[in-house]
Amino acid sequence: MTIALCLKCGETKWGALCACESCSEGPLGPMDSGLLEILGMVGLGRAFHTENPFDMLFSDHYYASESLSEFGACIKEINQHCEDPLLRLCAFLAHVAAEHPSEVMLSPEPPNKERLDSILKRCACPAITLRDPRNWS
Repeated sequence: MTIALCLKCGETKWGALCACESCSEGPLGPMDSGLLEILGMVGLGRAFHTENPFDMLFSDHYYASESLSEFGACIKEINQHCEDPLLRLCAFLAHVAAEHPSEVMLSPEPPNKERLDSILKRCACPAITLRDPRNWS
């Protein structure tokens, strides 16, 4: 089964499309009421709205478990500085895009960029090293 990142609490979980054992949050699905707001806030728009884009992206289909843990540490750090779950996810995506623009390309509008930047300035997110999940060395 797939190991994936819970985009709410930052813990790893079994199955990208399963609820998190730590916080009970389910995956972001295509009918999630906040998903379109998230996509719009970070500049991805409706064109990126496919089935479960984030849940599958942050799984061992694409990254080694060590990378998923580093992503999770970033989410946990952001969670300490922001109470709004939509803003937390947007800030996480903005942080990943800033560190690894080839992985997530974002273009938030100025008011949203300022909001996300103000959250990230308060955070000490760890470095994230992207590791191939097929590299078993």
